[in-house]
Amino acid sequence: MTMLAAALCAAALFAQEAEIAPVVTYSLQPVVNSNEVPAAAQNMLRTKMLQIAAKGDCATTAESPYVITCHIDVLGQELTPTAPPMHACTLSLTFFVGEAEGEVFAQANVEAKGAGKTPEKAYINAIKNVRAGDPSFKMMLDKAKKRMVPPPAPAPEPVAEPAPDSTAVPAATPENVLPLL
Repeated sequence: MTMLAAALCAAALFAQEAEIAPVVTYSLQPVVNSNEVPAAAQNMLRTKMLQIAAKGDCATTAESPYVITCHIDVLGQELTPTAPPMHACTLSLTFFVGEAEGEVFAQANVEAKGAGKTPEKAYINAIKNVRAGDPSFKMMLDKAKKRMVPPPAPAPEPVAEPAPDSTAVPAATPENVLPLL
């Protein structure tokens, strides 16, 4: 019984000495270039970038010095020979992570295909087909995190000094001790 108690005490002492690694949070704000993306697909692309950033624990919708953005190239468009005819497109999406001022830290490229009744619907469906869990996005975010400066740690809360208790007896010092008669 004594051995068990000693082992538990030793385990508790080692557990208290272990330090917890600080959690570093990075935040990437999604930025959509409205000139490249049809208006109907902008929200879908913004959501997809938030999903990618969230998979890497970097998502935010607030202002951030770091951004994730995407450049889209249309590799092909066609009208399918089906009834009714559908619009099909193949897109090359290049995602960039960097500073808002323009320095790029990392990039990843994926291809996506989509089809729809209109070219805009095909575009949206192609963006929907991008998998946020793609390994190339994880590699992109890991590489970018090495170059990003983590946000400053919040200042510790000041510890308030307890108010002096008026009923407390002051400590005995030579100045406040009366001689005994």
